[in-house]
Amino acid sequence: MPDEAIPRVAPDGETAWSGSNSRGLGRNDGVARNGNSDGPRHRDTPKAIGAITNAEKLIGYGSIGSLKMTEAGVDSLLIYGFTAMMAHLLMSLGQTLFHRYLGHSRLGGRFFKNHIEFHHVHYAGDHVVSSHYLDNGDNNTLFFLIPVVLVVGLSYLFLRLDLLVVQFAVMSLSFCGHYYLDNQYHVAGSWLGRFSWFRRKQQLHFIHHRHGNCNFAVIDFFWDRLLGTYRRVESGGCPVTSVASPRPRPTAT
Repeated sequence: MPDEAIPRVAPDGETAWSGSNSRGLGRNDGVARNGNSDGPRHRDTPKAIGAITNAEKLIGYGSIGSLKMTEAGVDSLLIYGFTAMMAHLLMSLGQTLFHRYLGHSRLGGRFFKNHIEFHHVHYAGDHVVSSHYLDNGDNNTLFFLIPVVLVVGLSYLFLRLDLLVVQFAVMSLSFCGHYYLDNQYHVAGSWLGRFSWFRRKQQLHFIHHRHGNCNFAVIDFFWDRLLGTYRRVESGGCPVTSVASPRPRPTAT
């Protein structure tokens, strides 16, 4: 009979059931093994779960992952930019302090002699430019490498390698910029004269050569503002009446 359970003796002596009831028990047993008492699971359920999992992965590794990577990239750029700015400002501060306390003080020794007895002798008053930059070969430029070595050496103890590389690169560029602009300020007809920012900084530098106790910076004159040594360009500016020419170096008495 199709609707009744038909007992069947198994080889081990136990009774096995066949027919519709056995099939129903099999289905129920499968539900019990799956731990779901609400009814039989659909055969496509694993596929649906897999699709949801894949979608979550796509969301996580796609939009959210890219957003996190973008935020990390922006943070890195901000850190690099801040490191570069601080490196240039430290270089500029070192130049200003060296210029003021060594270049214009006898405590500077050889630095003082090179700066006062040559540079300020050949570029004095209104004679502040020449056809080419006058250099006696005994320049003070290398002295300004001291703050670079000190800062980079100390930073090696605290900064990551990538930030140390950024700092060293920016300080090197800043050093070259200070040296180059200081030379161009004193070259008649410099190609940089077409730029207003250069002419303004040049006038501020010429005031230093006329008075000697102000505007010690070369690029960032806000350090002079902070130190109280800033002097504005007078009305009429700093006229250049003639081109400086090499003059005999004064002899010590």
